Amino acid sequence: MKKLLLSLFVLPIQLFSQNVGIGTATPTNGKLIVSGSTALTQLLIGPTGSANVSIDVLYPMIGFNNYYNSGYKAWNTGYSGKIVFEDGSGSLLIQNSSASFATDAAISITTALVINKNQLVGIGDIVPAYKLDVADRMRLRTGILNNITTTPGIWYDDYRYGTVRSFAGMQDSIRWGVYGGGSGGVGWMSNFNAKSGNVNFGNTTNDTYRLTLSGKDYALGLYNEAGNYFGNVTSNATNDLEIASSYGSAFLGGFPATNILLNPPSSSLFSFPGNVGVNTSTPNASLHVGGDVYIGTSAGTPATGYKLSVKGKIICEEAKVQLSASWPDYVFADNYQLMSLDNFEKNIKALKHLPNIPAAKEMEANGIELGDMNRRLLEKVEELSLYIIQLNNRLKTLEKVANQ
Repeated sequence: MKKLLLSLFVLPIQLFSQNVGIGTATPTNGKLIVSGSTALTQLLIGPTGSANVSIDVLYPMIGFNNYYNSGYKAWNTGYSGKIVFEDGSGSLLIQNSSASFATDAAISITTALVINKNQLVGIGDIVPAYKLDVADRMRLRTGILNNITTTPGIWYDDYRYGTVRSFAGMQDSIRWGVYGGGSGGVGWMSNFNAKSGNVNFGNTTNDTYRLTLSGKDYALGLYNEAGNYFGNVTSNATNDLEIASSYGSAFLGGFPATNILLNPPSSSLFSFPGNVGVNTSTPNASLHVGGDVYIGTSAGTPATGYKLSVKGKIICEEAKVQLSASWPDYVFADNYQLMSLDNFEKNIKALKHLPNIPAAKEMEANGIELGDMNRRLLEKVEELSLYIIQLNNRLKTLEKVANQ
C-alpha cells in the first residue's frame, strides 16, 4: 500500500515536469507544442456561441472571432480581427473587418495598422515610409472640454537640445496657429481663422483682413529665385507704408532691385492689363492720382493749389497747355484800345518791363504759369503787329507826300 501511494504521488510530478506535444512526439522546444496542418486553425479558445481567440501558423497570427478552414470564417456572428506577424517581411499587422459576418461565413478583413521591421508605423493598409505614416484624414481632439491649455496640436523639439521649441495646433476655439515656445519664444505669432478664412502673421489680435502681416522690422521680405534679397514692404515709426529696395546691406545680404514694375509688360508672368490708382477706386489711366503730386527731394513741399509740383528741372518733347481763358485774338477786334506808342514808351521807361507782363522779381518769387504767360506774350506780339501796321501806314503816307 505504501508503494502504491508513493507511485500515485510521484506520477503527477513526472507528468507535469515533462513537455507536452500535440501532433508531435518530440516537443523539445516548449512545454506545450502543437504541430498541425496549415489548412486548419491550430488552436481555438472559447465556447461555441461567443467570440473566440484563435492561433494560426499560415502566418504567425492571433485571431479574434474567426478561424481558418479553407479560408478565414467567422466563429460567431459579429466582427472579426487579427494580429499578424509577417515573418518574411518583419511587419506586424493589426487587421479588422468593417462589417459583421454570420457564423461560419467567409470574412473580409483589411489592415488597420502596420509596424514594419524599421519600426515605421503606418495607419491604414499602406507601406509606411515615415515614423508615422497615415492614410486618409486624421483628427486631434481636445484634452479637456473648455480648457484652452489642452487644445489639440503637436509640439516640436529643438533638434540640438531635445527641448520643446514650437507648437502647431488650435490657439483657441476658432484659430489654428503656430506658437514659438521655449527660451526666447515669441508665443502665438501666426494663425488661421477657421470662421473667416483670414490669415495672420505677426499679430494674433487682429485678423480682420484676408492676410495680415505685422513685424517689428520688416513685414514682407522680397527675394529672387537665387535667394538674393531685393527689398521689403513694411510700415515705419510714423505709420507710413514703405516699399523699400535693398542697397547691398551686409545684414540682409542682398542686392538692390533694378526696377519696381506696377504694370509690367504683357510678356511678364504676372502682368495685368489694369490701371494703378492712388487715392481713387476707379483709375482711368495707367497711373491715376486722385490728389496732388509732388516730385523732388524729401525736403521739399508741394505748392498750394497745384495738382503737380516739381522741385527740379523738367524735360519733354512736347507740352500742351489748354486754357479756359480767352485767347488774345481780341487784340484785333475793332474796339480794342491799343496803347499809343508814346504811352507805350513811357510805360516801359517807368516799369522797366512790357505792359501786362510781370516784373522779373515777381516771376522769381511766384514762378511762371506757362499758359497765361504764352497768352500774354501772344498779346504783345499781336499788339506789336498792330504797331508795325500803324508805322507802315504812316510810312506810306510820308512817301506819298514826298512824291507829290
